[in-house]
Parts: sequence; C-alpha cells; structure tokens
Amino acid sequence: MRHILIYFFLLFGCASVQQPTGGQKDETPPKVISSSTDSAATNVTSTLFSFTFDEYIQLKQAVEKLIISPTQNKPPNISVKKKKVTIELNDSLLPKTTYTFQFNGAIVDINEGNPLDNYSFIYSSGSYIDSSTYNGTVINYNTKEVCSDCNIFLYSNYTDSTILYTKPEYLARTDKLGNFIFNNLPSKYFTAIVLQDKNKNLFFNKDEMVSLPKIIHADTNTLDTFYIFTNENTDNYAYSLIKTSLPGTYKLSANRPFDTDSLRLIFQEDTISYTLSFTKDTLTAYYTQQSDTLNITLLHKQDTAVFKNIIKRHELKYNLQSKAFSSASSLNISFKIPIQFIDQTKITLLLDSIPATFNIYRKDTCNFHIPINKLYSEANIILQPLAFTDIYNTTTKADTLIFTNKTEESTTLTLDIKGNKNDSYILYIKKQEKIIKEIYYINHEKLVFKDLKPGKYKVYILTDSNKNGIWETGNIFKLKKPEPITVSEDFELRQNWDKELLINVL
Repeated sequence: MRHILIYFFLLFGCASVQQPTGGQKDETPPKVISSSTDSAATNVTSTLFSFTFDEYIQLKQAVEKLIISPTQNKPPNISVKKKKVTIELNDSLLPKTTYTFQFNGAIVDINEGNPLDNYSFIYSSGSYIDSSTYNGTVINYNTKEVCSDCNIFLYSNYTDSTILYTKPEYLARTDKLGNFIFNNLPSKYFTAIVLQDKNKNLFFNKDEMVSLPKIIHADTNTLDTFYIFTNENTDNYAYSLIKTSLPGTYKLSANRPFDTDSLRLIFQEDTISYTLSFTKDTLTAYYTQQSDTLNITLLHKQDTAVFKNIIKRHELKYNLQSKAFSSASSLNISFKIPIQFIDQTKITLLLDSIPATFNIYRKDTCNFHIPINKLYSEANIILQPLAFTDIYNTTTKADTLIFTNKTEESTTLTLDIKGNKNDSYILYIKKQEKIIKEIYYINHEKLVFKDLKPGKYKVYILTDSNKNGIWETGNIFKLKKPEPITVSEDFELRQNWDKELLINVL
C-alpha cells in the first residue's frame, strides 16, 4: 500500500502546469439594467438622465452616433464611469413633446467592444407618448446603390434656406441596407430631406449629396424612397492652368462645364483650337512654345482669365517614347507629345516575320493606326531612328514594337437600347469602376463595342434632356431634378463569347 501511495504522488508531482483554457468569446452587448427615469415615462421635467449597465462600458464616437430627437441646439454632456452613462441635456425641454435617445453603437463593453445597437430610450414632457412612425429607403441617384450612412432630416417649418442654417427637429440615419425609420413622432406634416452630411454638422454643405425636399405626414403607411445627388454648382466660374510635364500639351480647367458657345483660347496672339473633355470642364490644346514664357488668354462668357506658362526650352530633355496596342482590325501607336512629322520610309511592318505593305493614318496629334486586313499571330513594327518627330523636333530612336494577336480578347458587346427616340444620351461602359468606353449619341439604336476584354461590366446611360452635350445634376434650391440615369445590372463578358444586352432607358 505504501508503494502505491508513493507512485500516486510521484505521478501527479510530475504533471506539467497548464493555463486554464478560456471559454467562448463574449459577443453579447451590454444591457441596461436601470435608468434614472423609466423608459416611456410621461410628464418628465428633468434634463439629467443616467443609465446603469450589467458590465463595464465605454463610449465610442458618442457625439456622432447618439441621436436625440427632437434635435438639440446645444450638444449634450455625455460621460461614463464604470457601468454608468450620464447624459445631460443643455437645451430646455419643449412642452408636450416626446423625446427619444437612439444609441446606435455609441456604447460598447470594455472587454470585447460589443456595441449597444438597438436600444432606444423614450420619454415625454407631456402626458402621453407620441406613436407615429415614418420610414423609407435612400438610394444614390447616380449609381442606384443604397446609401448606408445618410441622415434624414424632418422640419416643421421649411424654407429654401432652412437646410443651410437650421438644425432639423428630428433625425434618423440609414442602416447598411439604406433603410431608415422614425418612431414616436407627433402625428403631423413635415418636410423631409436626406443629406449625406459628411462633416456631421446637421447643415448642408455644397460638396455633400442631398435629396429634393418632400412633404410627408407622420404615420403614413407608404414606404418612401429618396434619391440623393450632388447639387448643381452655381458658383461663379473659376479657371486654372493644369501643370503638365508633357512639352507642348496644355490643359485648362473650370469648376463647372464650359459654355461652348462663348469660349475662345489665345496663345500669345493666336487663336488656338482645343478639345473638350467628356464632362466639358477641361480643355486640352497643343502648341509649340517658341519662347520661355507663353501668354495664355481664356475668353469665356464675360470672363477673361490670363495665365503664363514658363519653361526653359533649352533645358527640355526627354525621350520621345511610343505606346503600342492592337485591336481586331488595326495596330495602334500613341505618344504623349504631339507629332508633327512621320517618315514612313523608316517604318517596317512584319506580319509573322513576313514584310507587309501598309499605310499609317493619323487619328489626332498624338495617335496613329495601321489597318490590318489579315490574320496574324505576331506583328512587328520596326522603327528606324527619326521615324517620328514631335513639335519640339525631338525624334524617336530605333525601336521594335511587338503586337500579339490575342484572339481570346476579341469579345463583342451589342447594346439594344429601348426608349425615347428623340432624346440624346451619354453612355459609359465601366469595368471595375473604371470608364473604358464613353460615347455621345442621338436616338436609340443598337450600339456595338468590339475588342472588350473578359471581365465584369456595367453600363450607365445618362439622358441629355436639353441636348446641351452634358448631363446635368439637380438643384435642391430650384427644386430641379437631375437628368435621368439608367444603370444596368452587373454582367460578365467571357472570352470568345459575344453578348447582346437589352436596356430599357428610364
């Protein structure tokens, strides 16, 4: 028996010491176990409220996340100590008014940071609790996607300047699905407006997306939908000369689209031709600057903008380099600097190592293409020195441009567009939020786009209702709606699979 006991103690004496394993991760948000004023209390006169929780807590972005309705003109004082949160209002209570505190994750537990999301505290300074509700959804007008962080404002007395200088009486915020809801509203009419409110100041700033105002009645059974858009820029025109490292290329921009009927560009004393961006707020011109200082004058409407472009021409040092790419029917060569002369005798074309006759055509000052009417596996363009000369007499060096005929990328997209044949349209094709095709067209028709690479795409069709060549957004102060936008569902293009897509324009 003695030997058995010795063995028993030796066995347990040699066991390794292990830390106790933890339990499951705490994912339970803190709970309110008591409050200084009961929820749904009436005839409340106090402006000081405290809430006790079942665990230690801390505040997280309380100023932004805590919503008190009606909205307070003066921010409340919010403090936390151990398991208690105290909220002191700095505004006097309005008579016969129902108040709500929505915490929206402003309180989290100490250990795991679990937020208190769906907790609202309600009380009234009068003898009853208001019970009207109002809800809806917010959608981005341009993308047709929901807005997951938008504020909805309710005003009893709304004028054109209210959103600029007056805080809303009631405020709600959209959830991840773009939905919002007001509870415990008084049963009356309001003007509702949605604001992106990036800086959380409860006022409209011109760089924030906004909706048109809508008169609503609380307790309606209708699920409203609001569309937010970037408000029309009505500032006075401002112009700037965009700095570019490319000799001979000049870009000037405006803070809003140019009026093309009253636009003139002068370099020194010469009127210069230009091209406008698709959005008509940036113009590009090419010019051979003969002196170190170039005087640029932009005449637009009643404005005259003067710029000076200063370069040291004798210090200009760069290599004239080309970029090559192929399509189903041509070989393309592009430069970043305007080309003034081509010597085709210094250019050789090989198709699968066999010399081929060709003609090179100019698309514009920087882009050229060689039509190809036969199949090939590989094409080579051999450039001898001096093949291309730019506007500053810089020439290309000897180079070989290699093109591979990637037949797997020869996907064709056909768009069958149905709508009003009298309207004009701006069409974008986007791949992963990057615009790869953009056209302006009149009337509805079938549009064919060749040589698209495999991937996921989306089509945007912007209606140019007034036929001024640009899409115009809305204006909250003029109660002007944006011009219509139609957005397709995401679709996929696959290798060697042509696709036809039917789009019904709004």
